[in-house]
Amino acid sequence: MQLLRRFYLLFVVTVVWSQPNRSPTTPAPLTRSSFITTGLHNEKLLTNFFTGNFVDIPFDRENLQFSILFGEYIDAFGRHCDRYLPPNKVELTRQVCTSERYQTDRFGNRVGGSTCVAYRTEGRGIYADPSVYAFKPRLEGEQAVSVAKDALRLMTQKNPLQAALNTAAEAQQMTNDMNALVQRNACVNPGLKRFQENLMLFAMGMQPVLLPGAAPSVTSKAQSSPTGASNQNYTRLLEDLIAEQSKTWLMNRFVPGSTSNVVVSSRDASGRPSKIVGRYLFNGRSPGSVTLDFSDGVPECMYFFDLPSTCKTPNRRIVSAYVSGSYQQ
Repeated sequence: MQLLRRFYLLFVVTVVWSQPNRSPTTPAPLTRSSFITTGLHNEKLLTNFFTGNFVDIPFDRENLQFSILFGEYIDAFGRHCDRYLPPNKVELTRQVCTSERYQTDRFGNRVGGSTCVAYRTEGRGIYADPSVYAFKPRLEGEQAVSVAKDALRLMTQKNPLQAALNTAAEAQQMTNDMNALVQRNACVNPGLKRFQENLMLFAMGMQPVLLPGAAPSVTSKAQSSPTGASNQNYTRLLEDLIAEQSKTWLMNRFVPGSTSNVVVSSRDASGRPSKIVGRYLFNGRSPGSVTLDFSDGVPECMYFFDLPSTCKTPNRRIVSAYVSGSYQQ
């Protein structure tokens, strides 16, 4: 009887492990239902990150909006998922004023506001994965110009105070969304992991991991389509990319139609451009130059002459049009 029972158990185990769809090491494929965003204020935006639909994300990685989104996700995950962070997790910090300067009247009474003249850094008691957090300081450095431009834009509004309040309200909505997102999807949910992966790829200016059938693929078209390797109108491509990028410039003004001397300076093994350079005019007749780098046939980074080491993300709709052959001669 004991021998018969052992044989039966061995038979059951053999049958279970022989079923290909029941392997515990094979995760179920991600679908749209793998990531819950229903009812969130930024539902469409967060869904686009999850599916890899970078084309329809309305800002670039240099934009302050992305910095807020990225920072709030790090905060929310650290707040709700601390036990899932690696042992080398890093504590998030904040700047605290330690010394203020006040204006006083002739009687020694304080008047007006105060100015902080000394700070210290202190821990917040919230931690993050160092591999994710490493991108945050880099993004904040690249967004300095964007912050200044946004500040000027607010000051030129008919009601600057209301505009500032609206911006603060949008930031609070993102905070609420990220807290709800992490709680709804659970810390180890594969859908949340894909969302985080695409956030990091966006921060690096790279192509996303796509959810099959749910987002337009730029990468696959560039790799399979012969248009990625053919001679397209690179002057028109660079003209359009510069014009879009110039909308973020703080002081300079691009001269439309001034792009010239555009050449392919190097190609990859498939004959596709890996780098093109060109010239343009700004502020009337001031000359400028830009280098456009490609990755797997896809425009990836713009390097302007005045910021030669700073990667500016090319407009994704223009990139998608280029990859699909819309700039053919």
